[in-house]
Amino acid sequence: MKKHYFKAVQKSLLIFIGIFSLNLNAQVTIFSENFSGSSGNFLPSGWVSSGDFYAEDGTGMPPGYATCTVSGSSGGYMLASYDGVSGTTESAESPVFSTLGKSNMTMNFNALLDVGSTRTFSLFFSVDGGATYPILVPFTNVSNNGAWAAVPSITLPSSIDGFTSVKFKIAFTSNNTGDFYAVDDIIITGLTSPIFYYNGVGQIDNLASWGTAGNGTGTPPTSFSAQAQTFYFTNAPSINLSNMAGTSISFTGSLTTVHVGTGTTSINLTIPTTHTLFVGSTTSLQVNNQATLTLQNITFPTANVNIQTGSLINYAQTAGIIAPISSAHYNMTISGGADIQAAGDFTVNNNFNATNGSYKMNGTPIRSLYLNGPISTSGGFIKTGNSILNIGGSGAIGTVNFAAGATTFSINKLFLNRAGQTLTLGSDLSVTSTASLSNGNINLNGKTLKLNGATTFPASAAAGVFIGSGSSNLTLGGTGALTNGLFMDQSSSSSKTIKALNLTKTGSTLNLGNSIEITDSVKITGATLNTGGNLTLKSTLNLKGRIAEISSGGSLSGNVTVETFAKGGSAGWAQLGVSGVSGQTFNSWYGQIPMTIEGSATGVTSAGGYYFESVQGWKETDPNGYDTTIVVTDPLVVGKGYWVYLASSTSSAADKIWTVTGAPVTGPVIMPVTNTPTVPASVQGYNLVSNPYASPISWTKLRNGNLQVADAIYVYNADLGTSTSYVGGFGTNGGTDVIPMGQGFYVQALNNTSLISAESNKVSNNTVANQLLKTASPSANIGLTLKLKINGNAGESDETGFRFHSAATSTFDAEWDANKLFTTPGYAGYPGAYSHYTSISSKGTGNVDYSINSLPIPATQSVSIPVLVKVASTGIYTISPIDLQNLPDPSCVVLRDKLLNVNHSLANGPYICSINDTTSAARFELNICAQGITTGVSNNSSASVANTIFINQDNDGAVVNTIFAQNTKAVISVYNIVGQKLMENITVNGTATETHLNLDLHNQVVLIRVTTDKESVTKKIVLH
Repeated sequence: MKKHYFKAVQKSLLIFIGIFSLNLNAQVTIFSENFSGSSGNFLPSGWVSSGDFYAEDGTGMPPGYATCTVSGSSGGYMLASYDGVSGTTESAESPVFSTLGKSNMTMNFNALLDVGSTRTFSLFFSVDGGATYPILVPFTNVSNNGAWAAVPSITLPSSIDGFTSVKFKIAFTSNNTGDFYAVDDIIITGLTSPIFYYNGVGQIDNLASWGTAGNGTGTPPTSFSAQAQTFYFTNAPSINLSNMAGTSISFTGSLTTVHVGTGTTSINLTIPTTHTLFVGSTTSLQVNNQATLTLQNITFPTANVNIQTGSLINYAQTAGIIAPISSAHYNMTISGGADIQAAGDFTVNNNFNATNGSYKMNGTPIRSLYLNGPISTSGGFIKTGNSILNIGGSGAIGTVNFAAGATTFSINKLFLNRAGQTLTLGSDLSVTSTASLSNGNINLNGKTLKLNGATTFPASAAAGVFIGSGSSNLTLGGTGALTNGLFMDQSSSSSKTIKALNLTKTGSTLNLGNSIEITDSVKITGATLNTGGNLTLKSTLNLKGRIAEISSGGSLSGNVTVETFAKGGSAGWAQLGVSGVSGQTFNSWYGQIPMTIEGSATGVTSAGGYYFESVQGWKETDPNGYDTTIVVTDPLVVGKGYWVYLASSTSSAADKIWTVTGAPVTGPVIMPVTNTPTVPASVQGYNLVSNPYASPISWTKLRNGNLQVADAIYVYNADLGTSTSYVGGFGTNGGTDVIPMGQGFYVQALNNTSLISAESNKVSNNTVANQLLKTASPSANIGLTLKLKINGNAGESDETGFRFHSAATSTFDAEWDANKLFTTPGYAGYPGAYSHYTSISSKGTGNVDYSINSLPIPATQSVSIPVLVKVASTGIYTISPIDLQNLPDPSCVVLRDKLLNVNHSLANGPYICSINDTTSAARFELNICAQGITTGVSNNSSASVANTIFINQDNDGAVVNTIFAQNTKAVISVYNIVGQKLMENITVNGTATETHLNLDLHNQVVLIRVTTDKESVTKKIVLH
């Protein structure tokens, strides 16, 4: 039945296409179709129609349109089409035909387009029997005037030469306008090329090794340079060009094609280092399906090479930088150790495999490397350059190893668009410009990925995630927007973990799309991080997650979960803070830390039936100090410290981790501290504060010149049964400048004031060396220091420190001395303060107990320092020197036991004796001769000490000490900060002098100047 079509304008057009059979000299017909075998509306056998393509003889069309009238047309049936459903693709595909042995092909036809037609037709060719149509052939269509005309002759590309399964199709995208189109008398012609096959065994450059028969027998070629010949390397699974009489072979005939393989069986053609293959400028080399071309020589054809689907190019050169074949590769292997570097963009559509050697990306100009199939760099690399890596297509990616090339582990752009696959980093990588990660996962694999330009993350976790680990790092820096959120793989705790997240992309906002765990740090500079409640800071023995300094206008919003790790050891008291999260109560700890606390289910009598509050605060304004009024619903105040009893049995505490979740503490935190003159000296001025941040901080930075607070800090350590102390760079029992996250500590306020923290106080000391409650030994070199340590048979120990410093005085110095703290809260059955610990301390002026006693450098006199030892139980104890090597003459250090009248040189080893638990007076003295001190400070004998001037504060105002090698006159002057003299000059004369300046001034800054004929020393003093 004929089809009839009518347009709204009551005009119907039929388009016919005719083909002229051009009389081309030496050409043969390769394909022709005039549709004479059609009947009704059915296409000839072998044709396939998609959409509204059909056979038509014109009899059913509206008047005025007949079959093709172009001269030479066959008339009769033609292929016609009518525009169908808008937006659909419609096409007609030819039967399979062969171009084997054919070249220089052309295609001709005539056409008629409907008047005013807007449709655009495309012509595609396939060489794999219609499985794919990758070859677009441009052509000039006839005018849309409803008149028959010849389509200009179309030159077909050589990429379809020599195939047994060729098809073409004519296609268009419908716009549903009612347009018509038709074809008829299709003809493809071309030159017949003589075909010769290599016999697989003979010398390749011997003409007799080639023949017209498929097995290489038959008539051989007369030369390798005649025109329009076809050569097939075949009949052997492996062919090596070394099998020649000479060292090279050239195929140079115009329109000649050289094939590696026939496309039906596997074959490997090797060009060795000793032999070469040449093809002429009008000759083409075609690597067919299942064929491998192995290149060992650095000289090989790079132009006029057709690389077919299913083929493999193996670059096996051993060294140098090799320019590859410029055509897109299907499979590519780099196996010899050389660098492969293309001059332009380069594409591998299937397997990219670097087993030994690398693909070297361009440094300049910017080029693109397109990898559209499976990727493997096991044994090889991609060397980085300032160019673009584009991973698309399909197939497994695997681990991609990068190496330094034109740039060091840095590329210009990264595009990842491979759904369901994972790019695993084999090395660190930086992307300086755009990163578009639209589909696919990235496994950080313990490496660092830096994205320093505009970055687009996958739109959802289903589209792509980052796979992390505890040693992986992600940095988002540079400039440009961040699009979509950051999604982590949620299949395990490890896969959603990274070590560090650095957000330094100024002005950008990063949204966390799902849970992420940080083992080391989050750093924010000039950007915004929205956690969405998805950020967790992990904490272990070895590393504690922290929020590093937030700077340059950066911000952090959304809740954060912070873990706090406490290393196990002895059961006992700890000084804790809330670990940098606001809005918490003691209920936030309750259940994670065993507690007996008022208002809780366990109450305060669950410890063996005794009354015991395992959580206590501190009130400097209270004569008793300890605050036992805390209930479980009370807030955990940021910046405030609390005594918390940690235990897992009656004698030990296991490693413990607890978490808090809430808004992170950022920016300045004001921590008021007080000094109450009406409370006992053991309480006055002492304030229990805590690190306010989810990060370690520096005490020196926190104090930040606030001279209203003494420079010493104190942290109780249950393992030692005593407090650490640290002042002026010198610590005892492990005290340092670093205050871990969650750590409470004591400071001594000299007046009512405040400590004001800042983001800049944060430090990075969050490793195993900086545990909560326990800190590492100091490393600063600060004057001449030594310690005495006491050890008992039960494992208890304590330290006291001694320092000789030019800025110290014989009285208490807030900048250099640390008091001894003897008490903690009590225990079950021992309410109130408890002080029955083993301790060692020194005594100073006014019977002050020191944990660190800093003294001025003596001139000629020996130093005798009282030493107080208290013990928890009567027994044998050992007193040992620490850092005795700091003294140039250790024999100068003698411990005197006044009870037994024994003088023991500590240079001979520790002193061992029995000590009674009732001892409360200073039984011992530490005696150090002057030469042993001054020599250590000046590196000279006492007889040749250089001129030295010391200016320090004392209780009366200030004291000036001078030590000169000979009698010297010195003038002491005092000024205010605007240069006004505050007292008459004082003149002193001698080798060693001490002058007290009675400066009845308060809350002023004064300048004290000491001048001799050889030197002048000025020091600024703040008087309180």
